[in-house]
Amino acid sequence: MATIEPTKADLLRALETEQDWWRAVFDLASSDGRLTGDEALNGSWTYKELLAHILGWRRLTLARFEAAAAASGKPPGIWPDGMSDATEAGTDEINAWFQEQSHDQSLDQVTGGITANLDALREVVQQMPDDDLLTPGKFVWLDEGFETLPLGPALIGYSITHVHQEHAPALQAWLTARLGQHAELPPTPSNFGYDY
Repeated sequence: MATIEPTKADLLRALETEQDWWRAVFDLASSDGRLTGDEALNGSWTYKELLAHILGWRRLTLARFEAAAAASGKPPGIWPDGMSDATEAGTDEINAWFQEQSHDQSLDQVTGGITANLDALREVVQQMPDDDLLTPGKFVWLDEGFETLPLGPALIGYSITHVHQEHAPALQAWLTARLGQHAELPPTPSNFGYDY
């Protein structure tokens, strides 16, 4: 369980740090100008597919923030009806759907989506009252598991954990191999103690 009690400024700083991190990834990946997005990343995904996967889950994070800000109830699904992330098999189905969706998108669309998503997250966090962001259990209706959590640190923290524990090592290894030298990336943002 998280023990850090961040402020709204800390949440915004984490999102800014995350934006800096992604800018560095995009710049390093395209530094030789020959990037298509179809480059194999780790045997499971291409570069573009991994970015689309991350963007898909970040869209859920944004939808949850927007629902909380509007007090509109549980957000609508960002994947087709009938899919659910309640089980591992359901999550695998959603991940496959994210991957499938990326085939019709250009690399610029996917990278632009990650940038736009982070911009939108910063905007909604900036506009929300501190009490809504930081009070534990304020949005119990939002989704299972939020009964005792502060929305802002939990959503941002889990999103950062997902990217930086699950995917950043593979991205950094791929960039290092691509560049022929260690890919130096900016610091990882705080996850405020939300490790899963």
